[in-house]
Amino acid sequence: MGWFTGTFSVTTAVQPLKIAQITDCHLLINGGTYEGVDSKARLQSVMVKLAEQTWDCVVVTGDVTQDHTLGSYEILADYCRLYLKDTIVAWLPGNHDDIDCLNRHFGQPPFTTAKHLKLGHWHVLMLNTKGPTPAGQVSAEHFDEITQVLNTIEPDESVLVFCHHHLLPVNGYIDKHIASNGELLLNLLKAHEQVKCIAHGHVHQQRQTILARAHYDDIYLWATPSTSVQFAVNSKVRGNDDSLGPAFRYFELGAGAQVLSDVIWCSSGGSTFRQAPRLDLA
Repeated sequence: MGWFTGTFSVTTAVQPLKIAQITDCHLLINGGTYEGVDSKARLQSVMVKLAEQTWDCVVVTGDVTQDHTLGSYEILADYCRLYLKDTIVAWLPGNHDDIDCLNRHFGQPPFTTAKHLKLGHWHVLMLNTKGPTPAGQVSAEHFDEITQVLNTIEPDESVLVFCHHHLLPVNGYIDKHIASNGELLLNLLKAHEQVKCIAHGHVHQQRQTILARAHYDDIYLWATPSTSVQFAVNSKVRGNDDSLGPAFRYFELGAGAQVLSDVIWCSSGGSTFRQAPRLDLA
């Protein structure tokens, strides 16, 4: 299980566990902009909001860089050290990222290179959907690794899965860069009772899909908006929704497979944590 070599474990009696997800930062150095916005400044507004809370873990789900420079990765690394202090930060690659660069800049605390995190009753799996093109792809070897790690998890435990690419079409321009074998991955995950929810980035949108299962409880599939810009919904032509600012998603994971998740929008006027319905996925 090369990708899942090593498990990062946190033993805690505190419930619920709190996780934040940031994604699609698209950072550039030398004052560059992405899709007409200062992605560095927008990321900073998200980090300021994250610093108002205490987190058990923060996960970064890919597309850290836009200009593919080493300095762009260092921007996120510096912000994490400044705003998140000792909070553990896990990561996975997006189509824009170089895995060697991620390992180089995110290989020391507060970062962990572990892709299997054990947080109390919950397991967090960080999957690799990076393919040879901007579209996603899960290799045959990685399918085997995912199967093997899921088979090590007890049926009465719970799994939250993160990946970069979307696994089902969203009726938009970005579907040309969907995970090409995403439905096969979903079938694998749906076959394991422990998997309760899946979250991804890539689409620069907030979405929720409920995946029905014949013999187990439903799986919740969430898309998380970007820390940079948001893409127009249901548009076959590439475009942005300029009315929306940067955002992140938070999760509260309780005992008995209880999950609360919502998106926090971070604008110049600030934002507040909204109470989302708690889902019992036991």
